[in-house]
Amino acid sequence: MKELFLNNYMNMVKKNNPTFSKDELDKMKYGIEGIYLTITKLFVILLLGFIFNILYEILLLLLFYNFLRFFGFGYHARNSLECLIISISLFFILPLLVSKQLLTFNYKWLLVSLCIINFLLFAPSDTKKRPMINKKKKRIRKTFVILITIIYSIIIPFVDYKLSSILLLSIVIQAIMVNPFIYMIFKQPYNNYKNYINSD
Repeated sequence: MKELFLNNYMNMVKKNNPTFSKDELDKMKYGIEGIYLTITKLFVILLLGFIFNILYEILLLLLFYNFLRFFGFGYHARNSLECLIISISLFFILPLLVSKQLLTFNYKWLLVSLCIINFLLFAPSDTKKRPMINKKKKRIRKTFVILITIIYSIIIPFVDYKLSSILLLSIVIQAIMVNPFIYMIFKQPYNNYKNYINSD
């Protein structure tokens, strides 16, 4: 289904824009593929959230996580099935556990501190399709990820269990997504900007 949609869309783009270079077409395809995957997985997750009556928790986690993800980037699944499985695990199962009060975080400050160290070392993390070669932009993104994490950590002690758990989960998920270990588990290349530089 995804390939059919992408092929039809890209054929239409090529037909209407014959002067586009291969690089421009590849970038466009990457962007459209990302939008397609986001919409389809979001539909499935929100449908599950509606069925299990945890839409509020899911929407909060998506909101807080995506603020961090926007600046920190991180691991991308290799295909739509892997993406869906990871997304359901993170954005449906974890909020479901929060709604049932089955998740407890006894050492919140330690956990946040470890995540900040993780961001200092590894954020932002790139992908093979989107290498990050601009050092200035990387520094800016790293700064924002850490600032947002600090803001979340300041809020955590003053809100209820549900919201504090969601805030903490968003930090932990993003920390996992930028860590080289997640790339290793799924056998994906890390620090892809180095390959880009070497190929020039």
